[in-house]
Amino acid sequence: MLNQNNKTLVEFVSFITPDGVEYPIFGGRRSLLSWEGMGMPPVRYLEERGTFQNGVTVRDYRVDQRTITVQQFERGLCREDFYCSVGNLIEAIRPNRDSNKGAGQLLVVLKNGAQRTIKARYYDGVRADWGNEPILDSDMLESITFYCEEPFWDDVEREIVGAGVIDVGSCLPICLPACFGSDIINAEVELVYTGTWDGDRLTIYINGPALAPTVANLTTGQQIKLNYNVASGETILIEIDPQSQRIVSSTAGVLPPGIIDNVSDLVTFYLATRGNLTADGTNIMQITASGGVAGQTSVQVEYTIRHWSLFAPCFVPKFPQPIFYAPYLTDTDSDILPLSPITDTGALLTNNDQTGRTALYADAALTNAIKNPSFEVNTTGWTTIATAAISRELGNAYSGQYSLKVVANAANDGVRSNPLTSVVVSASTTYTLQCNLISASSSWRLRVLYYTAASGFISTTNYAITAGYNSQQILTPATAAYMYIDFYNTAGGGAIGYFDGIALFETDYSPPYFDGSFPGATWSGTADDSTSTKAAINLLYQLPQTLSNQWTISGWIQPSAFTGLAPIPQYALKSDGGA
Repeated sequence: MLNQNNKTLVEFVSFITPDGVEYPIFGGRRSLLSWEGMGMPPVRYLEERGTFQNGVTVRDYRVDQRTITVQQFERGLCREDFYCSVGNLIEAIRPNRDSNKGAGQLLVVLKNGAQRTIKARYYDGVRADWGNEPILDSDMLESITFYCEEPFWDDVEREIVGAGVIDVGSCLPICLPACFGSDIINAEVELVYTGTWDGDRLTIYINGPALAPTVANLTTGQQIKLNYNVASGETILIEIDPQSQRIVSSTAGVLPPGIIDNVSDLVTFYLATRGNLTADGTNIMQITASGGVAGQTSVQVEYTIRHWSLFAPCFVPKFPQPIFYAPYLTDTDSDILPLSPITDTGALLTNNDQTGRTALYADAALTNAIKNPSFEVNTTGWTTIATAAISRELGNAYSGQYSLKVVANAANDGVRSNPLTSVVVSASTTYTLQCNLISASSSWRLRVLYYTAASGFISTTNYAITAGYNSQQILTPATAAYMYIDFYNTAGGGAIGYFDGIALFETDYSPPYFDGSFPGATWSGTADDSTSTKAAINLLYQLPQTLSNQWTISGWIQPSAFTGLAPIPQYALKSDGGA
């Protein structure tokens, strides 16, 4: 942020409107000058006092709503820019953008790449005053106060754990779940909850068949037991949120709360944070049911990591020990003379989806296993799920000019890759599945279903996706040969999503998207109806001369393990190869 002392510090803060439009409060001619209220929200204690008691006895507490204020400066070049800057700000934060009176969000990208959001509504401050501040007539300076009805910050990326019946009729000495008899699932799964506020926003998926399934948190002593038999092919979704709870069947729609053995369990179930119940945030989830079938019955818990404030505890690492640069696949002896790395291929100048910056990109040879990833010609290779409608849309594209429009008319409607053999995978292999989504709905999900070479069903996994470019690592099962890719909406109601730039790479990181239409890449068969490949891309780097000792060469480096949005760390390299 550009402060009064003319010091430069960039903070990545945006306001996301209820209909999904992002208004950055940084970048270009905009600067974030200050913020207030990002720390702890106010706490109200519930107290008792006896007739002759001095002081009070605290029985409990409640966390109240908060306000957050940000001061934004926007540089203008002429007087008209002042009017435009104020108008654009008001257009983004006005509270009537959503007919259902929904809240927007403040989004902050931390220095480690983590993204956190908090529900926010405009409250006060955009006065468009002029002439009272020591700024130019073309500049805008506004303090915007947001009202946050729910005081906690949420990590954008949700976590998922799960278990299922993996072997019926025998008990092998393997991990989890443990099986009992021929159809019983009794699994204990440990998850480490890293939030500082309780994990009270979660979704439980139960894929049938399962008779009277129970999900228990042994750490907190709470459980959710269903007096309901989940049929084969049916999925039960239990959504737990501080403001609402619901149970939805993929076949029967919304179910009454009475199918829960104790309805109040929907309100009190949560994941414990570090404290007296768990020293490190470990929660032991126990999943029990009968009537399970191998490869079909499974339970998944998808949860949001929540925080008291924007800030979370961390350990400051020591300054990294830099190494001399050794280019990709060559000159791996980074500390042995002569220090003159050479490569044979130039690098690709590309926009990096992880950082939003243009950078030099180097990678191995890759194949995009999706045959129609960009919908530039048709929707071949994709089919509807249930009552959904799909069409090719001019616009809302991530690559090219067209996208895939999906209308979810009912809960769990969506689109599926088709036929099964169109997406070929290797067994026990890590892949990265990517897609771009444009939608005002937050209920879109990704589901992958694995099958054997004989088209036998193995297992399925669900993932949360959000508006923007999504990247998800997956690990295929030991016998996988094919898989379906589903994009579906858990709410329905006519929700619309635009999908584009779909990619499946055999990597454990997120490469930039490409298909056969990109320079340096080719289609393996018919354009826009076959997989696409590109050759390896290496950096060309050679010292022009021998530098004297202790000179420093600096550069921005992004390792393949980097995820999220954040400034890339800078490494300083000395000519003698030392630190």
